Amino acid sequence: PTSTVSTAATTVPPSLCSPTIDDCCWCDNSGSCRLGSQLSVQIKTDHYPLETKWELWHAAAGMSAIKFHDSPPYVNPNTTYPLTSPICGPPVGHQVDFVIYDSHGDGMCCSAGHGSYTVFVDSTPVLHGGEFQSSETKSFTIASTASGAASTTSTVVTTATTPVPPSTTSSTKTVSTTPIAS
Repeated sequence: PTSTVSTAATTVPPSLCSPTIDDCCWCDNSGSCRLGSQLSVQIKTDHYPLETKWELWHAAAGMSAIKFHDSPPYVNPNTTYPLTSPICGPPVGHQVDFVIYDSHGDGMCCSAGHGSYTVFVDSTPVLHGGEFQSSETKSFTIASTASGAASTTSTVVTTATTPVPPSTTSSTKTVSTTPIAS
């Protein structure tokens, strides 16, 4: 794949750049470091943990989406896994897509247990869910408030990867959210 370099700063995952400062975790297309956001994910599995996996994606303007992190395997049913180690995400103003999958197509809640997920930005919970079918995508933009806490605007797209009758329709809903209270 090729990309066009513009005067606007775009970001690439940290594995593709050479940081020059200790806390750098994201850099622009010139290799200059930009401080990114710290993301983490907490999973509470349902009765069938092996069916669950998730991914984090980022797409800068004019570039293809890049998967920058995916889940570890989950093996213990009905277990709340601790937060992942901090995952370096894009800086303020950039969009992240959280995609979660259930290979059986019944989601994490509520027909096969009461599983759920929570996504955190800089230790603030910004997404929570578990009721979906085969997959769910939630998009949010990294933003900071005066207090430094993250806030998001989410676009929720739920899709089913199993065959569906022709009369089935899909929809997209845009909601504005604030951080989940602790």
